[in-house]
Amino acid sequence: MRKSEAYGKRRLPGFWRILSRRFWRGWFDWQERMEWRLDAAEQKLRHLGGHIRVVEERLNKLEVEVDGLTSAGPLSELFQEGIGREWTIFTGAGSLNGVVLAAGTDFVLIREAAGDEVYIPYAQIEAVSPPATEGGGRP
Repeated sequence: MRKSEAYGKRRLPGFWRILSRRFWRGWFDWQERMEWRLDAAEQKLRHLGGHIRVVEERLNKLEVEVDGLTSAGPLSELFQEGIGREWTIFTGAGSLNGVVLAAGTDFVLIREAAGDEVYIPYAQIEAVSPPATEGGGRP
């Protein structure tokens, strides 16, 4: 009986011992490479996360600006003051002449000379011509 077997250890033959060392060396090399790649990926994610935050802030600012530009508030107030008067409203599809019957938060309702009632969303209005008053000024 060998001395190593007496202590419960079994020695691998020379070839298998070399193969085992190569396996574990390769295993630890692989593990080290994977950890390096993981660290590099995490660093890239942190970098991209910073860019995403900057883009989100810019997008929020643009949304606020666009909301301010496309707000129907001024048109709604303008048409509220001119209910019952004849207006000319210019849209991408053409111009409409009619008496303003109602002004909502996002549309105006007019009655054309032929008697047709037309809902016009504020988003479709390109320009308006307010009703003329005596003396040629605005109401």
